[in-house]
Amino acid sequence: MASGECSNQTVSENVLCPTSEIVVTEPTNYFDKRLPREIQLAVLKSVVDIHESTLQAAISGNSRDVLWSVATAGRTQWVGREQGLRELVKFSRISKSWQALALDGQLWRNLRLTPSPHLSSALLLRLAGHAGSFVQSLDLRGWTHLEPVALRGLVRSFSFDPASDDPPGALQPTASLTTLSFPPTNLTSVSLRACTALTAHSLHHVLLRAPSLRSVDLHGLTAVTNSTCGVLSAYCPHLENVDLGRCVNLDGYGIRGLIDGVSLARGSYSKVKILKSSGIKGLNAGTFAVLAVGAPALEVLDISCSQDLTDDAISAFVAWDKSWEIPLANNSSDEEPLLHPRKVELTAREMGLDPTIDNGPFYKRITHLRHLNLSSCPLLTDQACTHLAHCVPHLEFLELAGIGPDIGDEGLVRLFKTTPYIRRVDLEDASEVTDAVIDALTPKLVTGVTTRRGTPVPPPPQPGHNLQHLVISYGIGITNEALLGLIQACPRLAVLECDNTRISGAVIKSFVNTMRSRGVLCAEIVAVDCRGITEALVKDLAAGGQIRPRKGYRHYDARTLGYVDARDDEDFNNLSTASGRNTIIDDCDDTKVTLKSFWSWQAVDMVQHAREKRRIASSRRNTDFGIPGSRQPGAFFQDNGGGPSVRPRWLGQWVTGSGTYPSSSATQASLNQDERGCILM
Repeated sequence: MASGECSNQTVSENVLCPTSEIVVTEPTNYFDKRLPREIQLAVLKSVVDIHESTLQAAISGNSRDVLWSVATAGRTQWVGREQGLRELVKFSRISKSWQALALDGQLWRNLRLTPSPHLSSALLLRLAGHAGSFVQSLDLRGWTHLEPVALRGLVRSFSFDPASDDPPGALQPTASLTTLSFPPTNLTSVSLRACTALTAHSLHHVLLRAPSLRSVDLHGLTAVTNSTCGVLSAYCPHLENVDLGRCVNLDGYGIRGLIDGVSLARGSYSKVKILKSSGIKGLNAGTFAVLAVGAPALEVLDISCSQDLTDDAISAFVAWDKSWEIPLANNSSDEEPLLHPRKVELTAREMGLDPTIDNGPFYKRITHLRHLNLSSCPLLTDQACTHLAHCVPHLEFLELAGIGPDIGDEGLVRLFKTTPYIRRVDLEDASEVTDAVIDALTPKLVTGVTTRRGTPVPPPPQPGHNLQHLVISYGIGITNEALLGLIQACPRLAVLECDNTRISGAVIKSFVNTMRSRGVLCAEIVAVDCRGITEALVKDLAAGGQIRPRKGYRHYDARTLGYVDARDDEDFNNLSTASGRNTIIDDCDDTKVTLKSFWSWQAVDMVQHAREKRRIASSRRNTDFGIPGSRQPGAFFQDNGGGPSVRPRWLGQWVTGSGTYPSSSATQASLNQDERGCILM
């Protein structure tokens, strides 16, 4: 019989065919054999993208498969991008070819891994070995167990020449870094925040090999010294974002070397736009004079918690140098505008001086600052705000918290009148602030003008028209009338923190009604320790469904905070039943205004009591420990035909701490130990 005839027969007839003539066709593996490698990588990359888009759809409530809630988020730790990366690691276990695909460097350009007890340095080195020079972003924040040897191994894998090491003489103290060359990497962003096990040498090992570095986060590292700033200025010419806050071994000379070292090494200006150096000692007028000259592109400056910062340092930062007049005169249109600072001409009154003594004119430097943080600088006074006036026209975020009564109205009013784009103001602990500051932040009704041709010209921006967040806690001199006018006049106001002030319920009602009518999401007002806020007011607003006591969020880290979510229908209904009231408020409803006060905390306590009541009711059958006279159904100890109750074996050790079986009197005495009351020791 021919093999072709045999293949056309039925199964029962094929059994009679010789085994050697049966042809078994295996399925073709199109993914491994037919698809190009680029398409295979695109398929694996889509796995991570699908997980990210699925998470975003679930959070926004547009997912048909998953209803994202507090309960759902509390059960799923790895979601979104982290879940997609875990799937890639699982794919690498299929075969060697899949391992080469799943760990390809094109899929791991952003190496951002959340620290976990199950994620070891060996796995990190394995990923780095496969990713190689494709890695552009390294984010290891929180890796407190990362050893210096492991970091050196990572950087060696990222370099273009992994076999090469430090050039001869690189480790010698007398070696000049500018004359040495190191195998470069493609790293553009490095975050080693809270990696406390690193040393200065291992940290420099990374920075010396990152010539394309643009962002570096070394917050709180003891390994950061003044030499680290020298390495950054010499080997990272494209650096724009630097976070050196809370580095205890760094001082003002290091910050000065970071900026001034660029001009000394390359004869150009520093490109740093974001500089965070909170808690750094030795920030004096000389340091800020170097910042003014060497960092003209600076937009974000965080120098909070600087114990040595004075008004003279702020004055040096905005001072105008006559030597800048020459490049201004020869400026051409093709040159970088940031390289030549601009000036503003002021009178004596605008400078806060007496015009009878010196009438000027005076000149100041116009900066590009958008965010300035001067919080908790005890030596600053109101004069610092006067120095900044007319010099920060693009300022959006201003933080002056924790300075105290040294900040007054005069300097703040002069400053706010020249900051039309201000968005967030933090004046916590400024007890001397009055309604004059609130009036300076309240936009005035100004109509536009019309040209001769009838073209309307919009009015210039007013200070406060873009205000979104205002903190005036402990401002006891601010009245209700000023705040009511601010709430109505600021169209974008969303957060108002005024705890420990003299506001009344009228301000709370006006804020809540205004935010609800404007449809503002995530609006919040803080009125803790305000005696004008009554319990009846909070209950009325809560009964109307306008407020919530907390701003809840749906995340795995929030699983222990006990947020109430209406998406968890069963839990929400059970809480309402256990409380005996219909006053359980959804903490995750962003359309409601968050009201934080003493009385709103009662709603949080009520939810906790309702959950405790429900827990006790559900476990009541497990609360009887066999005390004589107890005969409740479902108890641990049941009657044995009218005889003594049957107790578990573990009760002897649990109650008395010994292996002997306790008597009824011993059990009763042990259970009543907490009823003895207070005992003087």
